[in-house]
Amino acid sequence: MALGTSGQTVVVDVAEGAAIGSWDLRATRVALASVLRRRPEPYHDTIRSPDALEGAVATPDDLAGSLEYDDHERRSGLVRLRRVDSHSVGEFDRGPWTMERATDRELVLSRRWDGILARKTVALGSGRQDGSMTVSVEIEADREFEGSLELEWNVNLMGGGANPAAYYRSGSDEWRHDTRGHVTAGADLSFGNTYEGVDISLVADPPTRAQWFAVETVSNSEAGFERVYQGSCLIVRWPLSLVAGQPLTFATTLSFTQSRDRSAEEAATG
Repeated sequence: MALGTSGQTVVVDVAEGAAIGSWDLRATRVALASVLRRRPEPYHDTIRSPDALEGAVATPDDLAGSLEYDDHERRSGLVRLRRVDSHSVGEFDRGPWTMERATDRELVLSRRWDGILARKTVALGSGRQDGSMTVSVEIEADREFEGSLELEWNVNLMGGGANPAAYYRSGSDEWRHDTRGHVTAGADLSFGNTYEGVDISLVADPPTRAQWFAVETVSNSEAGFERVYQGSCLIVRWPLSLVAGQPLTFATTLSFTQSRDRSAEEAATG
């Protein structure tokens, strides 16, 4: 299902977690959601053999530590429900959802599991140079449930190789996209790429902790085995305490600004 405004286009995969498989900013032509799932490759078995790593770009320990695989596609707006033991239940992040309502700028979907109803709303704010996307989740149950609710975002802002243009930022602190970090509940958080002219601020409601880590794998190039950056995973997680018949709502709003317009630049030079 496709949504769009003058500043952005969004594609939601209703049948697979009602997740955002494509999020493109029109002015800068940045494909924010272009993060690949980490899958096993035949040569990964070779990497696990230290004798075969002579001439590798990275050290054996670095390479072995990057051999992690994903059990889901690296989409965005993924809803995950966890018990107190952190075990994920209900397959809200990968199962099919039901479409309840759709317009050009808003999509409402729902999924039921074992007495729990989750209703997800994806809503876009207008503007070519600026705009927003809000993903909210209303959740209720017919009995008590203790655990957590999280929203997962996967973004690619060309942050590999400690690219100084790609950043996470909170107050006076700044981190690169190929590092791991977090901010506490209520702290401001933004991320972007200064060269591309993109800045995105994140607001969680209610305020909660946000954390991120690099999505990396290992490839076999002409230079040898090397660690490869594929994107950054940002997770917002809330403690969840459901009482029967009393719904709770959680939301993440990502507001973007674009300080350049590639279409205008091409028209001026064309």
